[in-house]
Amino acid sequence: MQRVRIKYTLDGCFHEGDCRKVCLVPHVLDTVIKGRAVNTEIPIGPDCTRCGLCVDTCPTGSLKFDIKGLSKLL
Repeated sequence: MQRVRIKYTLDGCFHEGDCRKVCLVPHVLDTVIKGRAVNTEIPIGPDCTRCGLCVDTCPTGSLKFDIKGLSKLL
């Protein structure tokens, strides 16, 4: 089970695609393509390497690290 993952939030996303350009496995970010997101918050799939390149590149903070259980502690 993954404890750390990348979470995509649709609100604020410019859909520029810079995150997909730097991603080592770009198909995991297909959900950031305009019109593809089914929900407003989506965890990125299991093929994601969690390298964080997309998080660093995202100008709006729509991609963030999500640590399972952390919100319960805070």
